[in-house]
Amino acid sequence: MDRKSDQRKLTCRAAKSDGSPCSVRVREGSDFCFFHNPAKAKELRAAQALGGRGNRASSLPIDAPEFAAETVSDLIPLLVATINQVRRGELAPNAGTTICNLANSLIKALEVRDLRRLHDMEQSFPESETKDGLFDPNAEQGS
Repeated sequence: MDRKSDQRKLTCRAAKSDGSPCSVRVREGSDFCFFHNPAKAKELRAAQALGGRGNRASSLPIDAPEFAAETVSDLIPLLVATINQVRRGELAPNAGTTICNLANSLIKALEVRDLRRLHDMEQSFPESETKDGLFDPNAEQGS
């Protein structure tokens, strides 16, 4: 027996989805690899389902504590924890992205709230003691 025919016996007889021959080595006494063996179809599906669940990072548990932020500084621990959870694979990257996007929206809302408070404080002083206002929520932007 020549070396090429011996090599063919050691690889799977099936064709891949693109039509090229499968090059996965087979166990002795088998013509197919695990992926193409019709007798192993149920085992293959179970392994694929289990593998998919094993590769998925988890989301936050349903009983995760509420998070409240009154200032932009309050968001720093949340963002640091989220970064570390994603890096360790404890939190799915898409959940981390969502948390960061929501934190950015909250930062903008807190900044607007603080600017409105500053504007209201400016308005409470007599006109003779104030210069042009720093922020006028009713003024058009860019003028």
